[in-house]
Amino acid sequence: MGAGVSAAQTRLRDIAATRKEGRLPAFSEHDRPLLERLHQLVFGDAQCNAAVEQALRRAAGRFSEPQFSKAYSSVAVPVELFDSKLPGQLRGEVRLCRAFSIKAGQRAPHEEIHRNSIQRLVSYRGSGIVNCAKPGGIDRAYEPRRIVSPDSDEGKEISSCWDVVPENTWHFPQATGPQQWLGVAFHSAAADEIEDEYIAWTG
Repeated sequence: MGAGVSAAQTRLRDIAATRKEGRLPAFSEHDRPLLERLHQLVFGDAQCNAAVEQALRRAAGRFSEPQFSKAYSSVAVPVELFDSKLPGQLRGEVRLCRAFSIKAGQRAPHEEIHRNSIQRLVSYRGSGIVNCAKPGGIDRAYEPRRIVSPDSDEGKEISSCWDVVPENTWHFPQATGPQQWLGVAFHSAAADEIEDEYIAWTG
């Protein structure tokens, strides 16, 4: 990295260089070391995987509750399980973890934005689309990107399974395929710090 160039400036340069048709790529090379390690923990570490599976069962189980009418459900996963197993240089990069489930063919009940948090999302089971606008917190013209789970024929490459939404960027997920979409989202802001905003769909 050249003198006087911050990590944030480098990331913005990477984003600008790799943007296609207004949509961010799955992730830039800046993200790869962290995502590769998180991928291993989510799918290959017994303790982390058990916590994810438990949270996903709880999230999906809400759909059978009589008073729960939404097509989307999420449950927090103890983020310290992941942070404690990251190498020193990556420690503190993820401070919140949420497991989610979306009914087949449905989308989240709202558009959403995390004003101060980067979202790194992996498809765990099934497949889905992350619809993402341009960063900056104003634009809401969405470009879709489909991601799949590692157990699918298309999921052999990590870039097919992960999507990164920069902070202050409107987005929303939707499920594709014949089954519920299960996923895990990691955030750079902690639960008591993250600034989430939502706009419910109308009509």
